[in-house]
Amino acid sequence: MRYLRNILWGFVAWLLTGTVIHIPTFFISGVLHPALCEWFPEVFNDYSPVTQPDEYAVYSAVMSIVLSTVTVFIISYLCVRLDNERMEYVISRTEGLYTLREGMALYYPRYVGADLAVAVTCPIPLAVISLYLPEKIPAILQSTVDYFFSFTQGYVNIFGALGAVLVISATILLCRLLSGMLSLRAWQGVWLSETG
Repeated sequence: MRYLRNILWGFVAWLLTGTVIHIPTFFISGVLHPALCEWFPEVFNDYSPVTQPDEYAVYSAVMSIVLSTVTVFIISYLCVRLDNERMEYVISRTEGLYTLREGMALYYPRYVGADLAVAVTCPIPLAVISLYLPEKIPAILQSTVDYFFSFTQGYVNIFGALGAVLVISATILLCRLLSGMLSLRAWQGVWLSETG
């Protein structure tokens, strides 16, 4: 049941990627990258799609992967951090009195399998469906398709459909494992502040 609940919650969260990706897009593409181009012009460049189409294509591909990866991390963190069952499991066995190592030793054996199940199942439907999307889509459906598939499109364009599924799965798993470690500290802080 724990696996199924995590997979279903992962699917629901996955459907929000089209919205969540706007957060890193604004901060990375809109704020950070232009600032880095201005401060370190010898390292960071702002390529023109008209005068530098090849460089711009590489830049767009790299930026797509970066934005998608940050989006995966945001969604993974929210899924793990807001999972009350995970918090209750750790807190009920420790009363919030654990070191990070002790918390990880308790947390990971129970939840790595569930995180792996989420990582394996969540990207498959979108990657498979994106393979069968026709080249021409009616204009009325285009915004919906863009919303749901813009996130995976960068991975599919660079790694191909199968490679995209593998890379996205590995990214989701790593982000969920890291989110577990970060959440252990957050849960401990919340519990101790409420009981202290």
